Amino acid sequence: MNRTRLSWIALLLAAGVFMACHADSVRLLPERVATHFDGAGRANGWMSRAQHIWFSPLIHLGASAFILGLTSILHRLPPVLLNLPNKDHWRDPAHYPAACAFLREWSRWLAAVMLVWAIFMDRQIVLANQTQPPRLDSAAIWMLTACFLAATSVAVLWLLLKFRREPPRTGPSATSPT
Repeated sequence: MNRTRLSWIALLLAAGVFMACHADSVRLLPERVATHFDGAGRANGWMSRAQHIWFSPLIHLGASAFILGLTSILHRLPPVLLNLPNKDHWRDPAHYPAACAFLREWSRWLAAVMLVWAIFMDRQIVLANQTQPPRLDSAAIWMLTACFLAATSVAVLWLLLKFRREPPRTGPSATSPT
């Protein structure tokens, strides 16, 4: 299975699991949902269950769609807008489509990571609302945040390594020493 297909499967699976978990968690939420918490885990922002039902998917799926949308139109933009290491190589018309294709694939993986993080964050919101008064588990949130930042760092490192690699040299100077 190629990486492009695998990235689509990961993204669609993450979106499907996010929506299934979100739909399942609705029954566990009170009518008034604590949705924002201070640094100590105390609720300081609220919305109705109906608002939360729509707001959470809108934010999480919307952020993923925004990233996917940006990279999906990249190939239609002038190559000069692509700001990457080795930009002369990647902006070249012969290599620009490959750069755009990699960025589209990369964005699918990043969006999938974001949705997995959203699944666990939504779960923490549900758990927080099952206590009175609602209280968010700060340790769990820090762990989720650390995992998300680590995954994002790996994604950015992957991106940089891909585009920082010295492009293969072509032409007469690449084959004969002078």
